[in-house]
Amino acid sequence: MKYIPESETLLLSPAELGTLRARVKVVPNMLSPVSLFDASGGQAADLKEFDSLSGEKQALFLEALKTFCTPECSILWHETVADIGITRSAAAWNSAVLDHWTVVSWNGDGIWLRVRSAAELAFGLTKFLAVVPDLGMVNLRALISCDAALTT
Repeated sequence: MKYIPESETLLLSPAELGTLRARVKVVPNMLSPVSLFDASGGQAADLKEFDSLSGEKQALFLEALKTFCTPECSILWHETVADIGITRSAAAWNSAVLDHWTVVSWNGDGIWLRVRSAAELAFGLTKFLAVVPDLGMVNLRALISCDAALTT
């Protein structure tokens, strides 16, 4: 586990995520993407670095994990850059913490857990999709079948 202060992110292994999840003691609901992670056989991981964080940071990440386990809304997406790599991401929201989204991203290097506001999440997705504000004003349309639209 590693805390990255510049982005207020926890970098975790699946086992560390599983051990941290055991601390929040909640049962994931149907919208939770937490089942995508293997907790490495249920063995407890060392959370010394997490325990060394301030109480405020610990509470923030534990609340984020609760939201990730019991979201009222969740989003899944995948990002790829050519054939170099792919990152999978999930965002989860719960009305208990109105303007906080729990964002989890993962690839072969680990799992990143962070909290973002709705505006930060929207900005990040917009930036990734390279959507510019003027795009809505361009009358760009294509007539395609429903099957083609679903596979595009």
